[in-house]
Amino acid sequence: MSEEEFWDLTPAQFDLLEKRYIESEKAKIQLEEAKIKRSDQQTALICCVLANINRDKKKKPKPFTVDDFMPKVVGRKKKQTPQQQFEIVKMLNAAFGGKVI
Repeated sequence: MSEEEFWDLTPAQFDLLEKRYIESEKAKIQLEEAKIKRSDQQTALICCVLANINRDKKKKPKPFTVDDFMPKVVGRKKKQTPQQQFEIVKMLNAAFGGKVI
């Protein structure tokens, strides 16, 4: 799209263009996440096979599963209050030898 075409857009046309762009970016992100998950699954499968080949069947009679080697997604922490953030800043300031102003 040329600059002239851009400036000739109506607000409704610009809104549609923006929505289309946002949707395409979301699709790219979802595709990338799917690739990462598949890569994690492939790596976990290789680890699982190697672990089962080399496991001591007396110490670990139950074979490993692919899930045993999948990365765990840790939930997000609760949002910090401004006071909690300030306490962390003071702690880091002291740890790095900063001065209190």
